[in-house]
Parts: sequence; structure tokens; C-alpha cells
Amino acid sequence: MLPFFRIGSEVIYTYPLILGMLTALFYEKAKVLIKNDKSININHNWFLLGLFLSAWFGAKVLFLISATPHLASRAFSSTNFWLGGGFVFYGGLIAALIYLFIYSKLKDISFQSFSFLILPLTLTHGLGRVGCFMAGCCYGRECDLFWSVSLHGKNRHPVQIYEAISLMILYFILRKRYRNKQPLIFFYLISYGTLRFILEFFRGDKIRGIYAMGLSTSQLLSILLLLCALAVLFYPKRHR
Repeated sequence: MLPFFRIGSEVIYTYPLILGMLTALFYEKAKVLIKNDKSININHNWFLLGLFLSAWFGAKVLFLISATPHLASRAFSSTNFWLGGGFVFYGGLIAALIYLFIYSKLKDISFQSFSFLILPLTLTHGLGRVGCFMAGCCYGRECDLFWSVSLHGKNRHPVQIYEAISLMILYFILRKRYRNKQPLIFFYLISYGTLRFILEFFRGDKIRGIYAMGLSTSQLLSILLLLCALAVLFYPKRHR
């Protein structure tokens, strides 16, 4: 764990630093893909700004919804929360999908045309989990395996690294599908939904929201997105 480090007298916090770098990486990757797609003629700067703000707001809102009332109240009134850490990935994903749906309707562009954004999303998400590991958040359950990591006085699953490795594998699979002009969105939703549902069993942090049958907020949303993706995928094409 390396939540912060010093350069001279300055204290640099690892998570915000990595978050900023990954935001820049997403922007550059997405910009190149947009410019390479001749079927899309949009102002990529304004488009990506709207996408970023939507995802940021959605991730914050779902954090507040899934947190305990006391934590949510404290976070809501904190500037550090709105400008810094405290995200629920699925909140950002859902908000971004809504933004893309509305944007595609307003611009009369096929929603599927934006599926290439799954590539920089998966790449930066995987690298972002390394940031979670460095900061010590989103940590795992207690275990006695030889690869466990010591955190909060106990040996735990390095679940952030599990997810980072899984997402990088998924990224290379998606990149190959993109080059072969195969569908990405539903493959991603089904793959990540399954992956996240399983990994949640190894999570040990309390800011996860446990609502029904011992399932976390992210597991419930994984099931919902899986069902939605499968329903659309197998729905007769002429009725989509």
C-alpha cells in the first residue's frame, strides 16, 4: 500500500494522482477512436466532457444511495467527497449509458456506434483498481493465503489486483473483437457483470451496501445488467 508519498516537503496522494492520469488516458484513447470512426462526426471535446461529468455524478450518487445514512450525510456535505474519492463504478457506468443513449438520439447516431468506448473504459478501469490497491480502499476479506496482503491489521485478499488482472484480460479480448468488427457492448456487460458478481464475494470493505439475500449493491446491479443485456441480445432483431 502506498496511499501517499513525498517529493521534498510536498505530500502527493496516490489515488487522486492515478485518477487524473487515467482520466487523461481515457480522453486520449477515446479521442483517437472517435477520429478514426468516419461514421461519427461530433465535437469530441464537448462529447467527452459530458460523458465524464455524467459518469462522475452517477458514481457519486450511487455511493450516497448505497452508503449508510450517517456516512452518506457526512459525504454529501463534504467538498472532498465531490472532488475526490468515493465512487461506485456501476453508478458511473449506468449514468454514462444514459448519457450516450440521449446523445445518440439528439444527434441521430446509432447507440451501437459508441461501443468502442468500452475499450478505454475497460483499460482505465483495470488500471484504476491498482490505484484502489495503493490507496487501501475496496479491500478484500480476511484470508490466510500466501499471497494475502496486510491491511487494517489483518491479512486480506488483494481483490483489487484480482479485478485489475481480470479487466486487463477482458480488455485484450475486447480489443480483438473490435478489430474483428464483433459486437462489444453486450459482450462487455455480460462478461463484467459475471466477473464483478464473483469478485464481490472476496470483498471485505463495509462501504458496499448489503441489501438482499446477503448480496451487495454491485451484485444486485450485476444481475440486473446481465438480465437486461441478455434480454436485448436475444430479443428478435427486428423488434429491437
